[in-house]
Amino acid sequence: MSGHAVADIRNTYGCSFIGLIISVMLFGITALQTWIYYWQYGNRDPKALKLFIAVIFLLDALHTSLCIYSVYWYLVLNFGNVEILDHNMWAMNVQTDINGLVDYMVQLYYARRVYIVGESIIIPIVIVIFGTTTFALGFVFTVRATALKFWSRYTSLIPVTCIGMGSSVVADILIAGSMCWFLYHKRTGFARTDSMIMTWMTYSVHSGLLTSVLTCIVLISFTTAPSSMYWQLFFWPMGKFYANSLLAM
Repeated sequence: MSGHAVADIRNTYGCSFIGLIISVMLFGITALQTWIYYWQYGNRDPKALKLFIAVIFLLDALHTSLCIYSVYWYLVLNFGNVEILDHNMWAMNVQTDINGLVDYMVQLYYARRVYIVGESIIIPIVIVIFGTTTFALGFVFTVRATALKFWSRYTSLIPVTCIGMGSSVVADILIAGSMCWFLYHKRTGFARTDSMIMTWMTYSVHSGLLTSVLTCIVLISFTTAPSSMYWQLFFWPMGKFYANSLLAM
């Protein structure tokens, strides 16, 4: 019998596989939420909002498909090919931008909500600036990652990741904080209305806290071990959490 090299992929594609399972589960929730949205609000909401929801769903579906194909390409099509494990293939690179686009679109939507609730343009502009910074640096990350070709060279991507993920955290905190602030000052003194406002405030804090914590975990896991794929365990589901939080509203 001829032996062959066996690679330990628990810290790399093992993390990707677990991240994929979580992502698929969350995409199932996104699909259900989308169906419920069109069933309940399809005849009431403006066409622009319905189109926006459709785009979010399709992008989330595309991201999920790219993640599935990536894992299939490495673990099935190239099973036993140890040398290929260090290569970053095209789907792995593209999914980063698709995920980032979902995050960016949801942040823009929330920035608009902050503008409507707070009747102020300054904070929404700041949110858009930080969100755009994250989105733009996501493309920079993809271009540089494609040029690097190998996961083992990802250490050089730490600076752009720190700035990009850090900007996303700031945007999420601003969204949650400003929504709570403006909603708090919208209280009317009527129990039913104030109860609804408190519900919105609680939801804003929870959703903003969840995405912020998740982004911080992605940042820490990437900066401490860029050549591993611990970060994918959290980054892949991240766009799903943004989509879920949007559709839950």
